[in-house]
Amino acid sequence: MSTHSSSGVAATADGPDEYPDWLTLDNSAKIWPALLSPRHSTMFRLTACLVEPIRLARLQSALSDIMGRFPYFDVELRRGLFWYYIESHRATETAVEADSVNPCMNAALIGKGHLPLRVRAFNTRISVEFSHMITDGTGALTFLRALVTRYCELSGTSCSPLEGLPRMGEVVDPREWEDSYPAAIVASTSGLPRIPPPETAFRMPSALLPTGTYRVISGLLPASEVVALAKQQGVSLTEYVAAVLLYCLQDIQERRLTTHGRWGHLKPIRLTVPVNLRPMFDSRTMRNFFLFVDPGIDPRLGRYTFEEIADQVHHHMRFNLQKKRMRLMITRNVRGEQSILNRLMPAFVKDAVLQVVFHFLGDRRYSLGLSNLGRVQLPPELNGAFSHWVFTPPPSPVSKVNCAVLSWQDTLCVTFGSMARGTELEQEFFRFFSSKGLSVYVESNAEWCERETVGS
Repeated sequence: MSTHSSSGVAATADGPDEYPDWLTLDNSAKIWPALLSPRHSTMFRLTACLVEPIRLARLQSALSDIMGRFPYFDVELRRGLFWYYIESHRATETAVEADSVNPCMNAALIGKGHLPLRVRAFNTRISVEFSHMITDGTGALTFLRALVTRYCELSGTSCSPLEGLPRMGEVVDPREWEDSYPAAIVASTSGLPRIPPPETAFRMPSALLPTGTYRVISGLLPASEVVALAKQQGVSLTEYVAAVLLYCLQDIQERRLTTHGRWGHLKPIRLTVPVNLRPMFDSRTMRNFFLFVDPGIDPRLGRYTFEEIADQVHHHMRFNLQKKRMRLMITRNVRGEQSILNRLMPAFVKDAVLQVVFHFLGDRRYSLGLSNLGRVQLPPELNGAFSHWVFTPPPSPVSKVNCAVLSWQDTLCVTFGSMARGTELEQEFFRFFSSKGLSVYVESNAEWCERETVGS
């Protein structure tokens, strides 16, 4: 027999907690409902590209099989008097949808019958789109890995167990649905140092695409060769990609200001790079658990060589990726949420306040976002089942362009999601790697570069 606590958590008398009927949004997710708009969808996408066409009935069976293993994703987003919350969705079975030319768009997310998760299929591609209101890239990747593994099992492939890969029929660990932010805060906030907000940063000078349009350009590169370039520079792969982005943005800003004769208006160039906090704080949550670091350069001090940028990114990342510094930022965020004034403020007032806060302290402070989910891990029996994997970042009408990285075996996929009419940054970025002798294969939902090979 189950009993319900005031937090909505159901517990059994002789076993682990059952999944709750409802949960408040985690600390990172609370800002997203206030930002929802046709352009700011809060959705991001992960895609597994198979070597054979998808069998839709088999994919639907696989989805039905694993949804019970991820109860915290089978939910609806609801608006309460003081906070938004997530509620279990058990009315209908989650169905596979046909894909769209414009991913991550046109999603009704809040209210009964609206799911913050979409599973989509086209030709050889299986895609999942998640709202950041329920999970981050790590949680979404875990779900897609489980889905495609089950799909391949139903196709006749016997897959060996893999640590960290959820399987159908397993008992769900209650730690998977916890909000891990409060557990990571500093016990006392007395005398904690301030974290000053950064200045407004340079962003791509381009008009927006029509509402509902989201251009995705992916470049496939040999992962081992990119890693070799990073090692030559003494940095990690993420740091190297960040340095290339900053270098390209520096060139774009210089050309822009030279053309318009406005050299006095140089702005800092700054990236926002999410960091997975699970290993640092021993968390198993499948909800959001990340913070940002913000490597950048200030061209007002003079032009940076690529080597200088790479060195600056490397040391900035190393300095900020310390547990104590992460704990300080988490504490600031959680303590603000827990204040009496914030707790008693009605949800519609919170929405207005968060919109103002985000306007001044959100995407305007950064040139674009860069997210690297690392290498996809699957049972070895599936090594030949996929050509590559794609990570599409969430759209932003403010920064206009975001970048995401994911690798499968020796294929590194770098994807730009853009709401900007121009493609200057994407072209500069892939030309940089082509100039280093790497072959870059580009695919997109934009006609100008559909399945084009860049370089030798």
